[in-house]
Order: sequence, then structure tokens, then C-alpha cells
Amino acid sequence: MRRLWFFLVVMFALSLACGNDGDQTANTAGVLGSANPDVNSANGTPVNGDMEMSEDLTPTPANETGTSDGADPMDEMTLPSEGSPGDDAGDASPGTSTDPVPGGDDRMNGPAEMDQANSSDRGTDASSSVNHEFLNTLIERVAIATCDAVSDCCMDEEPELFFGALGNDERLGEIADLLPPNAPFDADTCPTTLTSAYRTLPFGPYIEAVRRGLINFDQDAAETCLEELESVGCGSDFGEVFFSGRCFGFSPPIGVDRVVFQRMGQVGEPCTGIPDGYAGGFYGTCDTNVSWCATVSESGGKNVTPLGQMGTCVPTATEGQPCGFMVVGGFNVEVCTRGLECTFDPETSRDSCQQVSRPAIEVGQPCYENGLLGYCDDGWCDMFGSRMCEPHLAAGESCEVTAQEACRTGVCKDNICSDRLFCGGRN
Repeated sequence: MRRLWFFLVVMFALSLACGNDGDQTANTAGVLGSANPDVNSANGTPVNGDMEMSEDLTPTPANETGTSDGADPMDEMTLPSEGSPGDDAGDASPGTSTDPVPGGDDRMNGPAEMDQANSSDRGTDASSSVNHEFLNTLIERVAIATCDAVSDCCMDEEPELFFGALGNDERLGEIADLLPPNAPFDADTCPTTLTSAYRTLPFGPYIEAVRRGLINFDQDAAETCLEELESVGCGSDFGEVFFSGRCFGFSPPIGVDRVVFQRMGQVGEPCTGIPDGYAGGFYGTCDTNVSWCATVSESGGKNVTPLGQMGTCVPTATEGQPCGFMVVGGFNVEVCTRGLECTFDPETSRDSCQQVSRPAIEVGQPCYENGLLGYCDDGWCDMFGSRMCEPHLAAGESCEVTAQEACRTGVCKDNICSDRLFCGGRN
């Protein structure tokens, strides 16, 4: 079941429109992100950001020079798990869930574990006004409201799809075995299980960072988000609340912080990674407008800080500056300021931070050529077929399960476009 679900998710995620979130990568909506045409990336409004898919994409060199025993530097690029860390990204969510947080603590500033780093924290000023009693119950309230909504709105295989990203996230260990699709959805045990999962990712690390004064917590926004979550309707409201990444859905946001948690680390200040999409892995608790969270070697090489460890906010690369993974002269990572993309520059024959415009594209016009050209206006981009913006299919028309976004409802079931939105209610 896991393998089938993962295949469908990957194939579907790849067929969705990518968004410019400035988080170093193309973002893709998840399998359920397009379930609601009102929040459908294929319609030009990305939903799930920070494409999630075991986001451990940062290379982990064996030493400061980027090589080990004369090996090819590229051989040192590993895909660590979050325990040895491992968003996205999600980001996450019914799409895929990934957080690029590489490993390697033997050659950097040392394994500064979170519980050993109190002396390096920003201090208590940022967290002194936080209502810690509210924080203590926040994750449990989010879990209860989420389980209630799934119980009220989702039917048949929809709970499996809803929890699929979490249930297939190996970083959760045994907790994942208790979540769909690995176990049947149980409304009675769901709150306890989901609370445990959310304490691991993504919300537990956010709250820990708030307590350490590394992230600003907006309690007013949190209370508003909780009200929305606890009163969410089925169908279009369900999709917005859970897959936009704005509040407490586990899909990571696109190009912005969650309204409840604002990164604020400035250059030179301590930071840690957050398992919430690509942005969480690269920027961590740093202010994405000026810095990202790095672990710096004695030779000055920068790598992404492993989750659970402390790093330092270092300057982001600005427009025109080189970016990406570099191994010439020693391993180094450069991350673009949010709002820019790390893209190949033919004039310099290297990757550099650039502004990338993706306009709205009319149905019948090309939308994909070696990359996404824009967002389809009232249609979807058939990237693996015509590469054109195609009109949405109506309920009852034939569809492919790997291209859910082709259906106007965003749901293709048994190769027929459904007449109901994802988790559209039990009636």
C-alpha cells in the first residue's frame, strides 16, 4: 500500500504546476492540494508548497574539502533521514513531505544538540510575552480539530490520502504505523496519534523554537487559525484550511511563513532547522529576507544545519550571485534570498539567484518547455502529454489517476472525474 500510494503521489505531484516560492526549488502541489479548484495550483494558485518527498536533498560531504579519500565529490552527496536529519518541505501534506536537512556534524561546528544550546539561544525577550499555557495545549487542540474534520468530511479512501504524507514519513518511526494508510482511520484514537506525530513534525519544533526565542509567535493569529480549524466545513473550505499551509495544515506554505510562526533570525544569530518543507530545512528560524541557517566549517564552508542541532544565520545570496551546491575548492552551499530562484544562467554558465516570472497562460497555449512557463488560467498544465494548458474535465469524464488536477473537482476516482470535492462531506 505504501509503495502504491507513494508512486501515485510522486507521479501526481510531478504533473502539477510549480510555483515560485523562492525556497530554492520548484514547488509542487500535493495530491490533495488540487482537490479543490478554488485552491488548485493547476489553476494558478499553488496550494501545497515546498514539494514534499523525503526532503533530505542536501549533500553531506565527508570532510571540509567535500571529498573523502580522493573520492569524487558527487559521491559524498547522501540522502540522510531526519533522525540523522532529514520542509519542505510538507512540506508534507497529501502530496509528499520533505525537508531538506542534510547530515554531517563531524566536520562542522560540532553536534550542538538543541538541548545543549541554551547558551547560544537568542534569549527570552522574544518569548517572554508568550502564553506558555496556550502553547502547551496548542498541538493537541490542532490534532483534535483535524481528526474531527476528517471524521466529518472524508469517506472511503480519503482518510488514507489525507494522512498519506505523514503515514509514509519514516521520520515518525512507530507513530507512522498507527496512521493511515498503514492503519485504518479511527476517530477515537486519531487525536492521540496525531498529537504525537505533530509533536515530532512540523509543529513541535516550531514551538520549541518559540520557547527558545528563535521564532516569533503570533497568538492572535493562532487563535484565529484554531477557530477556522475547529469550525471548518467540508469541500472547498476543507481544502483551504488544510492544504494552503497558512495555518495548521501539515502542508508547508509557499513563499511565506505560516501566519502563526515568523522566522526572525538575523545574520550572525543562532538558528535551527524546522521540519516544514524546503524553507524550513534551508532557512530554519532565520529571516528569509536576509539569511539562512547554516553550519559553518573551520574552513568557512557552509552546509545546511541538521535538524535538532544549532547553526548560525548566514547571509543569503542576492540576485545575480551564485547559488546551489558547490564542490570546487571545498564543499559549500549558497541559498537564495526568498523570492529568488536558483536557476542556470546561460551568460555565466552557472546557477545564480534570479527573478523568475510565471504569468497566467490561456487554455490552448504552451505551458511547459524544459520547465514551467506559467500557470494555466482556468485549466491545467499537461506537462507529460501535450505540454499545453488544457481545459478542466467535467464530472463523469474519463481521467487518469496520475493527473487528478485535470478534473475540475480535483478528484479522479476509478478513472472518472468525481462530482464531489475531496473530503466534501458524507452526504
